[in-house]
Amino acid sequence: ETKPSNLRDIPWITLKEHKMEPESMRKVQRDKLAQSLVQLVFGNAGDGKTHYIKSQLKQCPSSCTISVNEAFTPLGAIKKLRHLPFDKPDSAIFFNFTLLPPGGKNFPLHNLNENISSEDKHTAEHTLYRRLIEVIGWFFFDLLILGYVEDRDTGLSFHLPGGLRWVIFVEVPSRDLTMTPEEMLEQFCGDIPTLGLLGSPHKILNKIHFIIDEEVQLVCKYLKAYKEKRIDRLYKERGQQVKFSLNPIITDKDCLKLLDQFMPCHIKTRKITQRLFIKYMNTRCYFLDHLPAFNYNTGVGEYIKNTQGEQVPTNTRTLGSTLIEAMLKEVSDFCDPAIKENWSINPHQQLIYDKFTIDLVTLHAAPSDQAKFMKIGVKVPSMMEMHTRDILDKYLSKALGLELKYGRLKQIDEANYVLTLDYTLKMLNIHERYRCGVSV
Repeated sequence: ETKPSNLRDIPWITLKEHKMEPESMRKVQRDKLAQSLVQLVFGNAGDGKTHYIKSQLKQCPSSCTISVNEAFTPLGAIKKLRHLPFDKPDSAIFFNFTLLPPGGKNFPLHNLNENISSEDKHTAEHTLYRRLIEVIGWFFFDLLILGYVEDRDTGLSFHLPGGLRWVIFVEVPSRDLTMTPEEMLEQFCGDIPTLGLLGSPHKILNKIHFIIDEEVQLVCKYLKAYKEKRIDRLYKERGQQVKFSLNPIITDKDCLKLLDQFMPCHIKTRKITQRLFIKYMNTRCYFLDHLPAFNYNTGVGEYIKNTQGEQVPTNTRTLGSTLIEAMLKEVSDFCDPAIKENWSINPHQQLIYDKFTIDLVTLHAAPSDQAKFMKIGVKVPSMMEMHTRDILDKYLSKALGLELKYGRLKQIDEANYVLTLDYTLKMLNIHERYRCGVSV
């Protein structure tokens, strides 16, 4: 409606006659049709796709960001696009795709009957998803091929101004951690063919790179001591504290080697989980570094009660290695997408600590694992005790720094809330993510 259609230049009709290769066809179509540079930014989740795009937007005189999720409508996108100035070159549009296929929390179905069968729900989810993908697909066809997009109900429209060479960034969503970035890009382009046709892929490469600051140094000093089997060093009278922060500075190269060795694969593949590993381990290494029972550990423990109520002796000669192994297991599970959220049936282990003492949350753990903690003097509560208010209030008090009044949390009592083990574990998880600077 605003100019001749660009479709007249498409070589689809002459493709067979001239025997063009698919990639050659794509290049011709980009050259003839694209009024703007379309960049498909892809990579693993947490590798910095959004950061890269935002850094590019800062260099543009004007820009707008449009979220493409389950609430996307052409009208909402048109309203945002109309705020861009039509007389300025090098403006930018950022389409932030967070819409993922059904099967998770990212595609909720609020209007479905709760009594619907799982099979019908699965069918309904995919039907709604395909309808939305079709709407999004036609939106990009109209915008990038025709250069003109209009909302049918209101008549509100937008057209790309010619000759200004606007830049369009599209963040390809990270769909599945088991897929490679190239596979995710291919699937995305299959859903939105126009973007696959016109977009130029730009991959954000994953690189393990840290500024080796004090936090990284502290973590690496403890990892090195554990690797070299010095973590169980004992305190001797008139001797030095068991304080590994006092060890010599580790070179940047050796720090990176240690991190690469102790980070599990599902953590190394994403920058966000790499940072989480550092934050998570740093808080625990700092705790060990200031724990009197660790700094002045002589290897001689005390008697504690086991789950059967019997007094058993303890031996703290393996205190350091047992705690470091527990911390490495914790952070691995904390970042593992395969770990389910159902605490009631899955093994779970988590240390709860304050300045001077350590407690342990352990669910469905093997007897040998429980025995290791009992040996170093960490009491392992029974499953019955794990469901009592005394234990749950104590865990939340220690982890969140809340004051106990007569052995209970007044915040829970005042709200008349029924505190359960599941709720407590979720609160601990949320608090840990918040403390590590990760979105909840």
